[in-house]
Amino acid sequence: MSRGGPPTGLRAVGSLAVGTLAVWRVSRLVVHEDGPAGLVVRVRALVDRTPLAGVMDCFACTSVWVAPVVAVALFGGRLPARDVVVTAAALSGAAMLVERAVAGGGDGYLPEPETDSPLVSVVEPGRRPGAAAPDDDDPGDPGPRHRRTEQTRS
Repeated sequence: MSRGGPPTGLRAVGSLAVGTLAVWRVSRLVVHEDGPAGLVVRVRALVDRTPLAGVMDCFACTSVWVAPVVAVALFGGRLPARDVVVTAAALSGAAMLVERAVAGGGDGYLPEPETDSPLVSVVEPGRRPGAAAPDDDDPGDPGPRHRRTEQTRS
């Protein structure tokens, strides 16, 4: 039971399962919950004034940033760096699958953030990222997020 070498067999599967749940739990805390004593809400308010605004509102984005920390904690120093990077991508993807299962996202849709930032852009369906937005003169238009939600429910 030495911890020096790479995990194999059931230990590897168990480490990946625990890592997936850790990434899911931390990402869900950051995106959907207030945190202990409202700590996450206060951090989110600070981050909303920076270029990182929107990252804490997007489960997929948050899991991409949380997964490398978990991968290094689980496997750092025991696997080559490239394997830790691939493991981080796998943990993020697995956490997104858990989120879809828990949140009931059977349509394959993970909610996108409502706030644009240099790192996260809210894009309307059918419009390429970076393309000019159509005129926003229609006051009855609920916006891209609501339009997408209505389209997925029809």
